[in-house]
Amino acid sequence: SPHNRQCFEMGQSKSKADTAAPDASKEGSTGVWNMDWLDPYDETVIDGDETADEEADKYLKVLDPATAFKQPALDRLAIETHFQRNELFCMYRAFRKDCPTGKLTREEFTSYYNKYFPGDASSYAEHVFNNFDSEGHGYIDFEQFMRCLSISTRGDFEEKLDWAFQLYDVDKDGLIDKEDMVTIVRAIYKALGEHMRCLEDERTPHEKVEKIFARIKPQGKGISRAEFATYCKDQPSVKKGMDMFSGLL
Repeated sequence: SPHNRQCFEMGQSKSKADTAAPDASKEGSTGVWNMDWLDPYDETVIDGDETADEEADKYLKVLDPATAFKQPALDRLAIETHFQRNELFCMYRAFRKDCPTGKLTREEFTSYYNKYFPGDASSYAEHVFNNFDSEGHGYIDFEQFMRCLSISTRGDFEEKLDWAFQLYDVDKDGLIDKEDMVTIVRAIYKALGEHMRCLEDERTPHEKVEKIFARIKPQGKGISRAEFATYCKDQPSVKKGMDMFSGLL
């Protein structure tokens, strides 16, 4: 909604990151977390830190204490992420409307992905969900959601590299082997469906992965975080993709 986009973009001029969040609503984008799917409880727009603090305090007090996100936690997130406090509060209201229990389930998460991707995004959503749900609870709470969103929309290149490496390291052994990479690349191919544009020698996930490994690790062993970073930094197309990382996230 226009109001919700205002909530999300509000404060970008004074954002702690140098670059504003990419606009995933533009033509050609495959963005999911552009906040259009979230609607706030009312049409009140928060204008200024004092008003935001008062509104946040009032709102947090009326939530169920068992499920509410506590005010100190909101303050901490404002320090530890690239979002301002009023942005976090605005998005928290929206998050709680769609997730009254304060938990985004795997099924809901997958459903959102399948709405925005042209193909079957179920597999890709599963892997992204696991990266969000870093503690393995089976759901994503607001703090996990905002930390990942902070990286994807406003994080620097190194932050996005770390997140991408964790995504591709499917078995979490500290290395990306061919099986790991094929798993994620196959999921991406399926999510993009017939809109997936490939070079002649990258028509299948296996071909794509073999080509990447030939550049990074010809002997075929697992790729380390340092090797992954070196490859990404040396490839203009990969760097561009990282800059638009939120488009696919």
